[in-house]
Amino acid sequence: MEKFLRDKLTKTLFHGTLMDRAACIYDVGIDFNKLGDKADFGKGFYLTDSYGLAEKTARLRYNQEIMNKGSSYPPVVIKFRLIKDDSWENLNIKEFYGDSVEWRKFICTNRWYDKILKKYPDYEHNTDRKYDIVIGLTADGKMKNINRQLKDNHYNLTEDFLKNINPIMSEYTKYINGKKIIKKTKSYQISIHNENFLKSCIRYKDYDIIRLVKEGEHYE
Repeated sequence: MEKFLRDKLTKTLFHGTLMDRAACIYDVGIDFNKLGDKADFGKGFYLTDSYGLAEKTARLRYNQEIMNKGSSYPPVVIKFRLIKDDSWENLNIKEFYGDSVEWRKFICTNRWYDKILKKYPDYEHNTDRKYDIVIGLTADGKMKNINRQLKDNHYNLTEDFLKNINPIMSEYTKYINGKKIIKKTKSYQISIHNENFLKSCIRYKDYDIIRLVKEGEHYE
């Protein structure tokens, strides 16, 4: 268990994407208007201190492009760092330790806010971006028949329903002395929802191109 999640903000942070999008970030910065609004912690730019999670995300996006378009730019992991200044003192930071009921409920409410908040407007959420930064585990997204389950649950997110929300297990490969080793771990994500902070305090460091699998192999 992490003792102080906000300590992650001082580390090198990673973002998994594709080469064309990485080039756009490098050239013109992060366009907040292009970010999706139905995400775990609300509309924002998502980072992680787990290289494995960023690599998994990049590979997933690569596979989706191949499936949808037949071709794709290479998957990459971009490295960032956050510049600390006086503005940090005024940031509203929300932290979720572990896979709590509160974490599960917050994710569901942000992902399906258009249905849930109409019926339960008092549920905590971040669609209004009241939290500048949110830090918590990344959900795996493996929910079957979610719309039916939500409707059957009357959108009130009971504890039994929330058991369907689980943290993703990041799997990554390391080569040590030529030996391939597979590692698995739960991974935290850091989402930035303050557009001004995003523009002034995030700095690009470098990127890695992810090695593509050989013919006959597949990413999971």
